[in-house]
Amino acid sequence: MSVIANPQSSCPLVCWSATNVMQPESMTAQPMQMYWMSPMTAPFAPSEAGFAPMGPYCVPGAGQWSWPVEGLDGQAPHQLPIQQMSPLFEAVESCGRSLHQGRPQATACQRPWAQTACEHEQDTNSESQSEAEATWSRDLADEMLMQLKTGVDTQELVQRFQHWAFSTKVSSRAAQLVLQDASANHAMLLASSLQGHVLRAAQSKHANHVVQKIVEVLPIARVAFIVEELYGFGYETARHRFGCRLLCRILEHLSPGDEASCRLVDDVLAKVHELCSHVFGSYVIRHVLEFGLPEHKHRVAVALLPYVGWCAKHRLGSHVVEAAVKSCAPEDRRALATKLLADQDIAALAMNQFGRHVVRALLAMPGPLKDETEDALVRVKEQLKHSRFGRGVLHKVHAGSA
Repeated sequence: MSVIANPQSSCPLVCWSATNVMQPESMTAQPMQMYWMSPMTAPFAPSEAGFAPMGPYCVPGAGQWSWPVEGLDGQAPHQLPIQQMSPLFEAVESCGRSLHQGRPQATACQRPWAQTACEHEQDTNSESQSEAEATWSRDLADEMLMQLKTGVDTQELVQRFQHWAFSTKVSSRAAQLVLQDASANHAMLLASSLQGHVLRAAQSKHANHVVQKIVEVLPIARVAFIVEELYGFGYETARHRFGCRLLCRILEHLSPGDEASCRLVDDVLAKVHELCSHVFGSYVIRHVLEFGLPEHKHRVAVALLPYVGWCAKHRLGSHVVEAAVKSCAPEDRRALATKLLADQDIAALAMNQFGRHVVRALLAMPGPLKDETEDALVRVKEQLKHSRFGRGVLHKVHAGSA
């Protein structure tokens, strides 16, 4: 490729020539093709699937947008017809991710070594936006909201919304702002653009935020297609770095009468024993224990019981056991505690870097369970005195007694 100055325009002339590429002598050199670059054909930012910076682009004379294959399922969104775009829309199409800002520092927490990667992952579409990016997203959203109110060419706006969801941080954030500020009917209209693409959106760096926002602003019954398209892929979605977030939002809005969402949770829990210690899956299981129905919490407790001692000493599994001790029904809590309070198990647990937090959760329980935990720790106090973590647990016992 070569760039030639155009004396009659400010746009450069881009020359593509097959002879510029090394190829076998048997191949006939293709004639040089020349295209004028414009805001509609300017290179876009690199796509999420790692393609070269020629993301969505316009092929001269083709009359429609061409998309590279992107996402884990290999499905490209619907092709969008070329429309006359405002200068503001042209700017975001041509520049893409030209604005950058460093990732903010992770905030300190009580157990920084045991945080899941999902907690470490910052919301790249909100908190980490620079002031210029946030302003740009807001302007884009305001323009689309204005066009929605006028009712001009809503079909084109729906297609553009889908394009925004997958494209860049700026456009994805703009799509979220539109959903947040639009009327319920307009938000539902825009959300329908992702029907048939939910699994791909859940695994997209940018579009996952848009689907989360849909779940937050609309009743789940009105966007049942989101849950329906995830069903059958619950385990894979829970283990995905972006998909796990969408499952957490669905759990936060779970209700007993929501049969579709309950079926999805059951689908996730089919392999709960494998998710408890997974870097992303454990985050979903903790949400099940916090927001799930009683039967869901019981399934987690039953799955944990055979290896609760090992899981309680695991960097990620200890979070799940701690949540189970706090959230499960009394009978499930008692069954878990019985396994953990055996003399040898409680000593190893209290002296473990991660297990000590489970012991502290047991000490925080009211009633007989707290007394039984204290008695078990007193029986092994000589062992605990030789461990830094064990001494800390003993101090907690003495402080509670006092």
